[in-house]
Amino acid sequence: MSDINPIILPCDSQSMRPNPTQLYNLLSDQENSQKNIKLVVLVNPCNPTGIALDFDSELTAFVDVCEKFGVWLVVDNTYEHFVYDNTAKHRWKCSERKNVINIFSFSKAYGLM
Repeated sequence: MSDINPIILPCDSQSMRPNPTQLYNLLSDQENSQKNIKLVVLVNPCNPTGIALDFDSELTAFVDVCEKFGVWLVVDNTYEHFVYDNTAKHRWKCSERKNVINIFSFSKAYGLM
């Protein structure tokens, strides 16, 4: 990918969860705003821990932060069918937001590997 420089947002070392406040701080930082950040990729459930982010408290916050800064949010839902406690419901709700792109994997969703 030409002229793309990824910026890694580290997860909290105790909970192993990405933090929307960290993303807000990253995007509002003057140095990073000059880097012209256009896209955030969020993998959910998160590998390698398998943690699924909660829609109401976590995913909505990521969507809101990205929307505030005019940044696209790509949510990688590769393992959407392997989340059994109903936390994957965000897929449909986030789809209604203008700045969200959901991606999926047919082979993994249906166990074709």
